[in-house]
Amino acid sequence: SLCWFNVSSFAFSLVVTHFHDTLWGKIVAAICMIKVLQSLAGLALQCKPAMVFGGKKRNSDHSTSTSIDEWKDLSSSGTYFKAPMMPFTPCLGIFVNWYLVAQLELLGIGSLLVFLGGVTVFYFCYGRQHSVGNNGGWEDDEKSSDDDDGIVMGGEYVDDEAASLTQVSVQNTPLPPLA
Repeated sequence: SLCWFNVSSFAFSLVVTHFHDTLWGKIVAAICMIKVLQSLAGLALQCKPAMVFGGKKRNSDHSTSTSIDEWKDLSSSGTYFKAPMMPFTPCLGIFVNWYLVAQLELLGIGSLLVFLGGVTVFYFCYGRQHSVGNNGGWEDDEKSSDDDDGIVMGGEYVDDEAASLTQVSVQNTPLPPLA
């Protein structure tokens, strides 16, 4: 749905900017605008309010919750984190950016598309040769992470109990007075 939103936004902007005076341009612009609105509606239906933000379960008063029952309470009360106007605000930004790109001359847009295509091909070709998974790295990482209950803090390995103690001691440390 997001892919269709991007493609139809770019097509609409391109047609409105460069071909707005022809009948063909008006028809294509109308079709593209319908696709933009359809994909926006699809995105709005897919974007459910998240109960996890930043890797931790939080509600709006910044306390953390740990149980599934508390999650259900948060979801029913509506006090968990919500992004306002999601996904409309980000989609408006995407649409405006595509409209600004469409203001370029057609030669510039073509050059941009060739450049982006070339960079994408380079990225995947380079990644195929140099990826961690292609060099046997993922299997070892998965085995070690299954056996491990610790985390890395400040470049040093710390088990979960020490990490929670570190977080508590940092949170309870008073700040020095201002001079």
